[in-house]
Amino acid sequence: MATSLRFIRRLFVHNWGLKLLAIALAILSFQAVRSATSDTVRYDLPLEVVLPEGVAIHSQNPQVVNVVFRGSKEDLSRLEFERPRVLVRPKGDDLEGMAVLTVGPRNVQRLRGVSVAKVEPDSVSLRFDREIEMSMDVAPPQLIGMPAIGKAEISYEPTSVKIRGPKRRLERKKFLAVNTETVDVDGRVASFTKWVRVIPPEEWVSHIEPPEVQVKVSIVTESETREWTNIVVVAVVRPGEKRDLFLDPPTVDVTLQGRSEVLAGIAASSIRVFVDCAELAAGTYELPLNVHLPRGLMVKAQVEPKTIKVVLKEE
Repeated sequence: MATSLRFIRRLFVHNWGLKLLAIALAILSFQAVRSATSDTVRYDLPLEVVLPEGVAIHSQNPQVVNVVFRGSKEDLSRLEFERPRVLVRPKGDDLEGMAVLTVGPRNVQRLRGVSVAKVEPDSVSLRFDREIEMSMDVAPPQLIGMPAIGKAEISYEPTSVKIRGPKRRLERKKFLAVNTETVDVDGRVASFTKWVRVIPPEEWVSHIEPPEVQVKVSIVTESETREWTNIVVVAVVRPGEKRDLFLDPPTVDVTLQGRSEVLAGIAASSIRVFVDCAELAAGTYELPLNVHLPRGLMVKAQVEPKTIKVVLKEE
């Protein structure tokens, strides 16, 4: 047992300097081979500043940093879908005036198999301010395109949002309104509702509530009216039945309201006005008139007079 311990001790102690040098050379060789066989890629990433509550950034330079990543092609390909965050955190909670913070690989979120070779620039200049909340009106969303028919009219809510940011910058925006994403109405034929994002007035805005507004788009068709006169009233009776009827008046006027291109294609011969006499016994009646138009016509019909006197004699 003592012999074994002496052998193990001698294995580690004998020529320990050479053994330590060999280990160091092996590590350096591994790093050199890894560096020679790995790839690099650059990305511009936003530089995020983590602040305590009640503090805002009045100005920041730069807004983005250029980061060089090193790794295998397979690992680097994941950066297209998993862009890491670059975070800096000022020291202390009571931040005033200006500060210059260093930025390096330690500030970049780590990803498995990928290392950070360089961050440029290596510092960020910050000017701090007190964070406040202010209400700002939302400008009417802008429409792009043209509907297939008629015109588009919008309503939206809410019409104002709460915005948090640096006091001095927000106060300069006091009488301005924030915009939203555009609403595409190109080719639309029916009304619809859509949620659109509120666009921050500047990059220094820390929070918007609510972040979206609901836009209701109404497709309004241009309409006009057209009148047809002396349309003969038809009395409807049971099939094969002959009745002695008297209608007063025998003709009426019909007014149609709809899109001009639809009205232009309607002929007087396609308009039917009728009164239902199928279930009537002999007598005198004041009955409503009905207008029948070809199927699929999107128009509104009115008849004048609205009722007709029907005299039905005994057979």
